[in-house]
Amino acid sequence: MSAYTIALIPAFTLGAFPGFFAAIQTLLLRKYGDWSLLAAPLVWAGSEFLRFHLTGIGWNCFGYSQAFQTAIVWPSKFGGVYLISALLVLLPAAVLITLKKRNSPQIATVVVALLLCLTVYLAGKESTVSAEATPSSNAISAVAVQAVAPVGGESFQKLRESFKRYKDITRENVAKLKSQKPVLVIWPETPFNFDYELDTLLRLDFEAFVRENNINLMFNVSTETNTGSRNSVILINNQGERLGKYDKIHLMPFGEYVPMRKYLPFDIPVLAGDFQPGTDYSVMKLENLVLGASICWEAAFPDVTRQQSLAGANVLVNVADDAWFGNTPEPRQHLAHIVLRTVETGLPMYRVTNSGITARIRPNGQVLDETALFQNAWRIWQIEASSAKPTFYVQYGDIFAILSLLFTTVFLVLPKSIFAKRRKDARRA
Repeated sequence: MSAYTIALIPAFTLGAFPGFFAAIQTLLLRKYGDWSLLAAPLVWAGSEFLRFHLTGIGWNCFGYSQAFQTAIVWPSKFGGVYLISALLVLLPAAVLITLKKRNSPQIATVVVALLLCLTVYLAGKESTVSAEATPSSNAISAVAVQAVAPVGGESFQKLRESFKRYKDITRENVAKLKSQKPVLVIWPETPFNFDYELDTLLRLDFEAFVRENNINLMFNVSTETNTGSRNSVILINNQGERLGKYDKIHLMPFGEYVPMRKYLPFDIPVLAGDFQPGTDYSVMKLENLVLGASICWEAAFPDVTRQQSLAGANVLVNVADDAWFGNTPEPRQHLAHIVLRTVETGLPMYRVTNSGITARIRPNGQVLDETALFQNAWRIWQIEASSAKPTFYVQYGDIFAILSLLFTTVFLVLPKSIFAKRRKDARRA
């Protein structure tokens, strides 16, 4: 019962932000009249931005609803998901103005809004038909492994069987490639909770495995620091030498840590493990690839992929374990978030999951090679470094959302008399 009670706190907190939008928009309507409905897209974008930065939860912003419409999401490379949300609010706001008065200026407003939305769609439609370039000789063969390890207090024997399945699928697919160069194998976030740095026998096992199969391996482990355990992704080469490590910065509330634990009168256990957050947006280098990795829940955090892009990443990888969700809409919602991260940065994304949906995503947001949920699967990809320049969003971040919030604040505090005087002067003229 206490867990359900605690769950009500974030539910009420997050639910307050649509109410905040409605309250602000009502104040603007009373102050400036029907034309203030044109401010609704900016008020909405500002409220989503506030929700994310005040609560740390950016899940399911309005713009994510269009993640699989590549013709619509391309503006996110300028303004992030908040710009997509604003565009979705723009047209109904303009239509509402027309329905309220139906005179020439209002109709013109709808026409302009409609033309803007149509232009966005047609420009995006053009980008989706572009053919993929043939991989060059510099491309690295990669195997993505989805072997469905069970979660939720499974026995050691079950996890051991799953670990063996990951190895078997890896061997089978690497053998198919018959590559002379080491193949990159990507394993997803899993419930194994390997203690890679402290378990010498486990480390030796991994080293033998990569040598035997001539692979570079990216995999999820727990790592120890002076402040505690971290949820990490490690990349090792075909000799077992570490090439890089990324520690998850944004941990899942109640899954990997308990918010405000010291203030709670009772203990709440975490689902996956009790971790400390990472502090560095590190990237990993493999030949000509500079890999930026994010872990699971971080799909909803634009700062990870953006900062890794600024650090030189030319390929993005997201590893996840959505088995906790079961056969529900959440895995596809999770995928929607990583699609927006791809378009924002303009870099190719390779998503590898424990239980689906594994996929690769083109820089324009097109999702390819999807796997089914809860089926053992694998994908073989040719991964090539992107030569694309940093997008506007990578360079300037959430400037659109910040300006939206600033605009809303200014119009809330400005005296109504300023605009009333201008309207009177215009009528006299």
